[in-house]
Amino acid sequence: MLTLVVFVAGLTAVLAEGYGSRCFDCNYAPSGYSYQSDYWKRSTTAGYEGCALANYDDADNLDKWTCKSGRCFIRRDKNGLVYRGCADEENLPLGVNSYSGCQYVAGSQWYFCKGDLCNKGQIGDYGHCDYKPSYHSHSYNPCDGKCYGNPSGLFKDNYNPYGFIQCGCDYKYDAYSKTSKACICCKPLHVKCPKGTAFNDYAKVCDTASYTAPAPAYQAPAYHAPAYPSYQAPAYPSYQAPAYPSYH
Repeated sequence: MLTLVVFVAGLTAVLAEGYGSRCFDCNYAPSGYSYQSDYWKRSTTAGYEGCALANYDDADNLDKWTCKSGRCFIRRDKNGLVYRGCADEENLPLGVNSYSGCQYVAGSQWYFCKGDLCNKGQIGDYGHCDYKPSYHSHSYNPCDGKCYGNPSGLFKDNYNPYGFIQCGCDYKYDAYSKTSKACICCKPLHVKCPKGTAFNDYAKVCDTASYTAPAPAYQAPAYHAPAYPSYQAPAYPSYQAPAYPSYH
């Protein structure tokens, strides 16, 4: 019995320290480029490509750190790099709230989740700071060609000025080598700009200067039939027979 009590107490202490709740800890450049001062440069030192988790087996090669809060994050910085890590309070800058699922702070886009290794997706995937387009987006894929000519990997959304398209990671089959390879920047992910901003295609950021409030939707006037008074027949007095005097 004493052994059981000691085991339960030890297990409780371990769980209190966050055991069993881990986060991936790594970084990578989705487009293969990072922003250096005032130009985009092919990144050779930006973390590990496997951090993109385009291949299921890549998860075995990534660092996984125990997280006391049980909350993980994915962060995309202005320089194009993406980070995964633990959202313990001491790991976050001021102004970042790990209980808000998606937010922009100081030019960085954050996605938060709760659970063991939950930070495995891509920012822009459905449910990860994204929106689901209401149109067929497969007619044109700006991410084809691995973002040549646009190393930021960000493109305007011609159907929605209040969002943009981010080119993320996908996994493709190479017929020549007959193997599957991680193809960086080939999957269009639809991302919303913060409220009150729009995408600036020149600067590749969401800003207030590009925002124009949408025109109110046209509301057709509702037709109401005129109300006519209901016909009331005139009230005529009821006939009363004259009263004649009686003779005795």
